[in-house]
Amino acid sequence: MSLADLRSLGLAALLLLAATVFLFWPAPLHMADRVFETPGALQADSYLITWVLAWDVHALTTDPLGLFDANIYYPARGVLAGSEHMLGHLPLFGPAYLLTGNPVLAIQLTRLLTVLFCGVAMYALLRQWRVAPGPALFGGFVYALCPTRYLTVHALQLVAAPYLPLVLLFFDRTLARGRWRDSAALAICLALQMLCSFYLAYITAVALAVHAVVRAVQNTREVRLHWLPLLSGLGVAGAVFLLTSLPYASRSGIPAHGVDLLESFSASPLATYVTRPQFDRFARLGMAYVGVLPGLFAVCAVVAAWRDSPRRREIVVAAALCVAMYVLALGPTLRIGDLGVPLPYRLLSAVVPGFESMRVPLRFTFGFVLGFAALAGIGCGVAIRWLGLDARGRAAPLLVAVAIGVTALDFGHFEYRARLRPMATAADLPEVYGRLGALDEGVVVELPTAILGEAGFAALDREAIYAYNSVFHWYPLINGYTGYPPRSAALLKRIANLLPDRRALALLRRTTGVDYVVVHLDQLDESAAERWTRLADWTLIGRYGDDLLFSVADDQAADLLPAVTRGPTAGTTILGNPAGALDAAGQRARIEVVESGEPPSAVAGFFLPYRLEVENRSKRVWPVLTGESEQPVEIEYRWLKGGGEVRSGRLALPYDLTPGEQITVSGAVVAPATAGSYDLQWAIAQGERRFAEPAMQRSVEVRSLGD
Repeated sequence: MSLADLRSLGLAALLLLAATVFLFWPAPLHMADRVFETPGALQADSYLITWVLAWDVHALTTDPLGLFDANIYYPARGVLAGSEHMLGHLPLFGPAYLLTGNPVLAIQLTRLLTVLFCGVAMYALLRQWRVAPGPALFGGFVYALCPTRYLTVHALQLVAAPYLPLVLLFFDRTLARGRWRDSAALAICLALQMLCSFYLAYITAVALAVHAVVRAVQNTREVRLHWLPLLSGLGVAGAVFLLTSLPYASRSGIPAHGVDLLESFSASPLATYVTRPQFDRFARLGMAYVGVLPGLFAVCAVVAAWRDSPRRREIVVAAALCVAMYVLALGPTLRIGDLGVPLPYRLLSAVVPGFESMRVPLRFTFGFVLGFAALAGIGCGVAIRWLGLDARGRAAPLLVAVAIGVTALDFGHFEYRARLRPMATAADLPEVYGRLGALDEGVVVELPTAILGEAGFAALDREAIYAYNSVFHWYPLINGYTGYPPRSAALLKRIANLLPDRRALALLRRTTGVDYVVVHLDQLDESAAERWTRLADWTLIGRYGDDLLFSVADDQAADLLPAVTRGPTAGTTILGNPAGALDAAGQRARIEVVESGEPPSAVAGFFLPYRLEVENRSKRVWPVLTGESEQPVEIEYRWLKGGGEVRSGRLALPYDLTPGEQITVSGAVVAPATAGSYDLQWAIAQGERRFAEPAMQRSVEVRSLGD
């Protein structure tokens, strides 16, 4: 690269930096203690992303082979595979975190630099494609600061595609020249991009496949001459990706999402791309808004290709990328009235390993932007040429500047204001964590706990915060939050929720060896908080505001820990009780609703809290902590309306119940999706068999959101 090219690249980077700072202002002023707010109610993912990257750095600098055995969901192994590992972000996050020790500063810096480098990388690709500096800058602006990216800047695992243009750039260089240094650069960029997230890995794979096919047709001779360095670069990157993906291959419980769910998260054929962005909520409408001027420039590029433009080959590549990503973003079916046309997404879900877990086809719009921004940049140069202007003269840069300003206005940059929320750092961490970190390392549980699928957003946010706060001590934590938690997580959290019950503590010690209990009184109801403050037979290390820290270590061996991590012996529960189907003598039960005194009500589609008394009135031990192939005794709930069932489900009990044993359990169930008056029926069941008379919670009012 010549000195002039370096100057041009540096100037483009400075201009894109200025545009990035302007768009996300005032975020650059609060890098050390605030993060971008996630649209909607759930903030847990922001904490999860920060914890994942901090764990990556911690593990790789202390025990690289234990990378996937993260500290949450103890004692489960390989829990990092319950989420993205995000290793591709470490070149930006790692140095900032190691130098400052501040995960908030590191994650915010990573987000903003990722956006900036997206623009710089697209600029470099367009310059490689012989597009003039001004139009190349316009293409970089569109790629980096389009609504697709800035509306989801909080979701680092989706917006981080700075290596993708470089993958195409070094693919072309390796194909054209056959140099091994270009092959090495291709391998590095491709590996880093695919390690950012699985969504981006599949987007990258599709983009590279389309690019490779078009280039192979266009450059048959170069393929024959330079196939070895090209395949070597691709092979090295693929091997790295596969190696880091092995822990996910052994993960169980990943659902293959149904067509209806996929269609609900698919792009609209037109509205997604022509509706201006919305800032009050995260909606698919406007997420991939292309803009008027970029759209016109893209049309100019396509017309120029039809008229035999010197950039024809590059235009064909960019257009092919747009078409491929557009079709995938439509999801499994194109709806035309009552007619459903099957699309390639169905085939990929059936034949490509792991693709069936991609539940949001809309996210392939991140790939669409790659081809579209390239077309917009090329088309900008075409428009300048059609106007009779010299692309390197004085008038052309002014025209590009006007085009960027108009596009920024169209994209909503002048309306958008970055919403920030505080995230704790070492300087303002709750005092209880400082005291905990000063103690000898031990297993920690924080209360109250929440179970994915059985708790609302606020409760799940708490679990994510517990995980995030653990970066300041890195002790094994029974709590945790990921998209795919291990089976043992719900089991142990149910037991922990019964604390300070003596049997629950003894069982938690036997299954985990728990040493410390942190209780957040401000997250409990008044009666539960009072029970904890009056607790006299536990060792209280201290009270720190609304937080209590207890030591519960004793001589009890964690003898059940192997059964928790590997599963119980066939035919038995974790506690060693028989796990088979109960006979009639074991099916006597009592279940009653503990009324709160207020008429029960819930928001449609949201959670309704419950509190139940359950008693084993039989002569048999109820098997609860069974293996995956056994049928445990569970709580069954059924929403009824007009005598018919609307929704039903099963909830687990915390542990095996002995004859005569009674427990009180609480949690939440999802209300029906339609407002109205319902009856809620509760029962004890094992498989298809129900025990005793169902308990009825009548007249549950379900109201619409906003009422």
